[in-house]
Amino acid sequence: MLEAGTYSSEDGKHTLVITDPDFAGATFTGTFTAKDTPVGEYIYQGESFSGSWLYTAGRATINLGVACTYRNNIGGYNYVIRDYWVGTSTDTPQQITLSGSRSYTTISGGQQRFSFEDVVFTRQPD
Repeated sequence: MLEAGTYSSEDGKHTLVITDPDFAGATFTGTFTAKDTPVGEYIYQGESFSGSWLYTAGRATINLGVACTYRNNIGGYNYVIRDYWVGTSTDTPQQITLSGSRSYTTISGGQQRFSFEDVVFTRQPD
């Protein structure tokens, strides 16, 4: 079963922190840190972070997703940045493999899109 913990990507550019997995609701709270965004390092947390997970019969595997959205309120909504990641793992994972996408738009019309394939996140010691 999914447990609270910190998972870091092999390249060190992303960190997923799972703080409270809810078995009945199939959700989890936490944070997602991306160090390589167009606005520099950004930590999605609170209302800008949403995590969900489901397991297969016998809890053999876990399928999970992370949705992150932020629109800067300071300065009049000058940009929007989004991250969406989906992935899989074994039950009680030490590693989670995620693929993701990121979009970034600006008030001046700038648009950027990024994709990340099969990024391995490893659980860090408590």
